Amino acid sequence: MKFFDFHTHLFSYDYFQGLFRISPFAQDPEQLHKRFLEAGIELPPQKAQDQINRLYTEMEANNVDRMVLFASSADEIPTLAALLPTNPRITGFAIFNPLAENALAVLDQLKEKNFKGLVLFPVMHRYFPQDPELSPVWDKIEKLGFIVTIHFGILKIKLRDLAGLPRTFGGQYSNPINLIEIADRHPGINFIIPHFGGGYFRETLMLGANSQNIYVDTSSSNNWIEYQAAELTLADVFKKTRHVFGAKRILFGTDTGTLPRGYRADVLEAQLKAMADARFTRDEIHAVVYHNALELTGVVEPVIM
Repeated sequence: MKFFDFHTHLFSYDYFQGLFRISPFAQDPEQLHKRFLEAGIELPPQKAQDQINRLYTEMEANNVDRMVLFASSADEIPTLAALLPTNPRITGFAIFNPLAENALAVLDQLKEKNFKGLVLFPVMHRYFPQDPELSPVWDKIEKLGFIVTIHFGILKIKLRDLAGLPRTFGGQYSNPINLIEIADRHPGINFIIPHFGGGYFRETLMLGANSQNIYVDTSSSNNWIEYQAAELTLADVFKKTRHVFGAKRILFGTDTGTLPRGYRADVLEAQLKAMADARFTRDEIHAVVYHNALELTGVVEPVIM
């Protein structure tokens, strides 16, 4: 069985350098590096291709054929853009702030750099998707054909915490139901809600029942299950999601990112077990872990290098 991981992060050397520049500990780089090492996080090699080659080795060990890779900061957008032409197994998504003054120009630039999708964080950048001033941005996203992964739920970014950056996230922007108006107004945009809604599971199901252009991804350890009112297992989550979305709108992901942990094979195995426990058919599992991503991204014939 082959896999197409729809949710991975580059977290390149350039990402870390950008993080370190704005850290309160920037004047003491040794102490800053120590904080990361003590947390079990290894700084990546300066050459991003060396990092990708290491990841390829782990992917091949787990039959992971392709991945959607996120540029998680503006600092690493050029880094990922430079990798895309020579790494056909990677589909590039770039972080995007629709409130930025030059947002429309940025969309054109990302398209020219061969990015297939955008990663949006309403909680981080503090906006509601349905805010009227964002209408031209959504129109442009639809016109350019971007796929949109949009993060809702409680947002914790361990790397920012370790760098000492304050949390300035707005919880009022965390509910995925805020997307319903935009999803209906822009049927040409395919939206992916990661982590089954990141704690807003009921609301994500409601959104999926209303709008056919909404997908979910299965990424991360999904520990949001622990603070749900009802007792849920991961198998329950998959079963309920299939009931509402159908198997065709579920996308496998692991949230792979930092070194030395590397590829999160434990997440892959846990999700396969959960789908088996939820009595997914073999065809449904193939759809979730591979074929849905091919169809959504337009990839025709991925080949393990």
